Amino acid sequence: MKTTNFITIPKSLFEDNNLSHRELMKRVEKVAKQQLENQRGYR
Repeated sequence: MKTTNFITIPKSLFEDNNLSHRELMKRVEKVAKQQLENQRGYR
């Protein structure tokens, strides 16, 4: 059975218009990894 994990990306992460796409994706990846690690800890 496949487990689906949902993550939430804060809107504030996208409010800085001066970020390049690459930098924005790095921040999104960092937030996603933190949330997935937290979810694993609650299982």
